Amino acid sequence: MEAYEFPLVIFTVLSQWAVGIVLAVVLLEWLKPKFMNSFGKKVLKAPILASFLLSVIAALTSMFHLNNPFKSYTSLLGSSHSWLSREIITVLIFNAFLLLLTYVWWKKAESTSMRKGLGTVTAVFGILMVISSATVYFSIPLHPTWHNWTTYANFLLTGLLLGALTVVYFALKGKDEERDSSVVRILGIYLALIIFALIATIGAFALISSGAEESQFAATISFTSILFWIRIFGSLLIPTSLVIIFMFGKKMISLNYVLAATFLVLLGEVSGRMIFYSSVMSQYPWF
Repeated sequence: MEAYEFPLVIFTVLSQWAVGIVLAVVLLEWLKPKFMNSFGKKVLKAPILASFLLSVIAALTSMFHLNNPFKSYTSLLGSSHSWLSREIITVLIFNAFLLLLTYVWWKKAESTSMRKGLGTVTAVFGILMVISSATVYFSIPLHPTWHNWTTYANFLLTGLLLGALTVVYFALKGKDEERDSSVVRILGIYLALIIFALIATIGAFALISSGAEESQFAATISFTSILFWIRIFGSLLIPTSLVIIFMFGKKMISLNYVLAATFLVLLGEVSGRMIFYSSVMSQYPWF
């Protein structure tokens, strides 16, 4: 069970989910300003707050991975050479901007320029945080399972997928006359692109794993695990069904279905992240 690294699973998935929410909201700020300045600024307060709470919970959970949480401040001292230190610094910066963004959304939502500008900056730091997290693992050449571009892709796609579904749920709330069908269409296209990228990433991992012995063993662990198939079902098949309904459905999709889909995607991404760690960490000795 230790090979699953549960504190890191929770930290990475929740922090990336927080980033994904901000990215989806900022996307609508740029593409659908009319919606954001009317119905959007009312219903999307909740996901912004949820994003901040998720990020804080993620940061606190990560401390359980430390040997001595009371000395966690020492992890900031290696920023000149350690990607772990850089990851922690970007987490702190992202949370600071996210706190400001949450304040703006709840107290100054009428200010379009503040929402849009601060949201964009927060999203940029969020992406940098995810890249820093992924580089912690990519920067270990001795582990070819992690030392390839799919590590970055998986970390980014976890956030994009969960964030998109969260914003979809809240964008669909309200009365029929308040909903904007073009917003649903944009979010449907956004989801479709994420799903295609995830399929490409999983396929590329299967090809890459045919190389080094560690990668082959990791692939065997991954593809024969029930966790892998939970991810395929939760993170691919379920959101694909949403996209089909968005694009071809004649009626507005049920909010309960979107909520259930978000839960299943979360289950799928947690399962995928457990495999990410266990496929390497179970191969003791590691170095």
